[in-house]
Amino acid sequence: MSDIGKRLAIVREREGFLQIPFAHELGVSQSAYKNYERGARPVPVSLISRICEDYGVSPAWLLLGEGQIKSDMNGALVEGAVLAVEKFAKMKDLDPPLERKAKIIRFVYEELISGRDFGDKELKRIFNTVL
Repeated sequence: MSDIGKRLAIVREREGFLQIPFAHELGVSQSAYKNYERGARPVPVSLISRICEDYGVSPAWLLLGEGQIKSDMNGALVEGAVLAVEKFAKMKDLDPPLERKAKIIRFVYEELISGRDFGDKELKRIFNTVL
């Protein structure tokens, strides 16, 4: 069982599901879901997103095993951070590796929850710092 597979099993068990009912709840076949838990098949981003949103799971915990299982994120601010970073990267023709982009989004999100607003100048500084 892969690390993400172990964490999927933890979420499933925490919610009181066996594998087959959880697979049906998520709209995937039981064989696909079993393969996700075993680590025999990569978990689609759309499924990770749904689990995080529907069950209040932290994406950092589910994907990386970092932090707490429960998410205390504000969905609107997360969405704003992702959109701001994506728009800026596209506008400036930047394509940072996924891990770096995730760090930028995390930094922007943390700044947003502290009440700070962003413009292009601030995003450029963040990109230059993280990249």
